[in-house]
Amino acid sequence: MQQHMRVFIQNCDSLKFYSGHGRWCDSPINAMDFAGSIRALDYIRKHQLPRAQIVLKFDRDEFDVVLPSHDCKNSQN
Repeated sequence: MQQHMRVFIQNCDSLKFYSGHGRWCDSPINAMDFAGSIRALDYIRKHQLPRAQIVLKFDRDEFDVVLPSHDCKNSQN
């Protein structure tokens, strides 16, 4: 069975998802899907989103992957 993957930007402190135009939301349902991790990373850099990480979200939550940014990794120590 093929899994569907969506790509989101998430604030590593609040865990809110980026929904566009500087807004954040609680649920990935209302979040902007970047359809690729490189697109999400480029967006983070271009728009200078602070404390952002990339989330690869699958149909089953246990397969989700979080790719923390350098800023997020430093705060988790």
